[in-house]
Amino acid sequence: MDELRTTVDELKTRVRLLEDHVELSQLVARYGPSVDSGSAEATADLWTDDGVFDAVAACESAALPCPA
Repeated sequence: MDELRTTVDELKTRVRLLEDHVELSQLVARYGPSVDSGSAEATADLWTDDGVFDAVAACESAALPCPA
C-alpha cells in the first residue's frame, strides 16, 4: 500500500508540473497577440499585480551606443 501511495504522490507531482507547463505556454502564446492588438488592458491582464516589465533597448543588448 505504501508503494501505491508513493506512486500516486509522484504522479500527482508530475501532472502538476505538466499542468503548469501548459498554463505557462498558453500565457506566452497570448502575450504577443495581446500586445499586437494594442489592447493595454488585455496585455495588463496577463501580468500579476506585482509584475514588472524591464525592457532593454536593442542598442544596449547589442553593446552599441544608444541615442540620447
